[in-house]
Amino acid sequence: MVGAMAAAMGLLTGVLSVATILFGAGIFTSDARVHVEMAKLVAPVFLSCLLIIPSRTLQGLVVANDDLVCAPPLPLPPSVSKSPSIAILLTKRPTV
Repeated sequence: MVGAMAAAMGLLTGVLSVATILFGAGIFTSDARVHVEMAKLVAPVFLSCLLIIPSRTLQGLVVANDDLVCAPPLPLPPSVSKSPSIAILLTKRPTV
């Protein structure tokens, strides 16, 4: 779900960036050479937006997962530590 949302945001950002490059240059200049140079930027800008946003989002998820899995065990309240079966269930961490 998060990956699909990140990909959609990357696509949306890429489309908006391309639209700004193609149509925004006409606001500042009418020189044809400037428009040609701006058109050369369309593919790199689109691909960078399309790839960087989802990859950074998924990298954040991986780091957060590592923090959760590798965290030290939480201290148990005294009422739980009297029952060994519940204490074992609560302190057991998933193996990677």
